Amino acid sequence: MTYGTPHWTGLTRGAMALAEAQAAAGQPTEVHCVRHEPTLPAIQSIGGVTIHRHSPQGRFSRGFFSLGFVQKTLSALRPERIDRAVFHTPLPELPIFALACRRRGIPYAVFHHGDLRFPPGAGPFARAMEWAGKALWLSSTSRAKAVFAANADYLEHGEWPSALPSEFKHEISYILRLPEPASPTELARFFNQRALPLDGPRIGIAGRWVHEKGFDLLLKAWPR
Repeated sequence: MTYGTPHWTGLTRGAMALAEAQAAAGQPTEVHCVRHEPTLPAIQSIGGVTIHRHSPQGRFSRGFFSLGFVQKTLSALRPERIDRAVFHTPLPELPIFALACRRRGIPYAVFHHGDLRFPPGAGPFARAMEWAGKALWLSSTSRAKAVFAANADYLEHGEWPSALPSEFKHEISYILRLPEPASPTELARFFNQRALPLDGPRIGIAGRWVHEKGFDLLLKAWPR
């Protein structure tokens, strides 16, 4: 995956939770990612998982260009070293890694966290990147053992995963440990501190303030 711990997104946290669960089950587990902060160690053990971070030579949008990431990950993708691989997408390097797995006889799965989407009006270059990203993703995932996502609705209705056969797709729910619900007393305190009514409908949404998270849809729907 591109980003690793301590970077915090739904993708990173979900991927690390899955890796830590594998390690806890007694399966030696490695994570390869880009060193998004130069002060982070190149190799570190967290939650029983060995994290390999590779320095980038440049970046584009939220992605990176890292020769070391490609080279070291390809070195790790060898039958004598691993028996399977999981790629967390979006991942620009997926076609390279998937091809290596197929040639070396390594089964691989893809955990898809979100399509590549640019906001409306981003221009023809952005649309071309979206089209190329989808085409390369489909060509790589079509030969994977399975494609996973965090919920079945996204697998069936998301633009990219909906193009794949249903029997090929699987849901992995609750990969994160959710906190216990607040007690009535804590809930009352929370709303009183913010001068909010205790009854009536309530909507909570969390995420980066970007177009693909759908905040614009919530704001348009609010007056209705």
